[in-house]
Amino acid sequence: MNEIPVSENALIQRFNRLNKVKGIRLKVNRWGSPAEKQIGRWMAVDGNGAVLYGLKYKDSFVDLMREHGLILPCETVEEEE
Repeated sequence: MNEIPVSENALIQRFNRLNKVKGIRLKVNRWGSPAEKQIGRWMAVDGNGAVLYGLKYKDSFVDLMREHGLILPCETVEEEE
């Protein structure tokens, strides 16, 4: 079975659409920024901008997307270039 590549940005958009009602958004910190070093590459924020949690590693990001059912069995996460 061929796997369909899905980009990180597409998964973030899926997450944000799913959690819009709750007021939770997933944001990406810039590489090497103080926020990326302290919180992680990805962070979930509430409607007031408060950080709920951070994800440092791509495996954690992919696991979170799978937990929410945002990656289909026929999909694979695209590697960054």
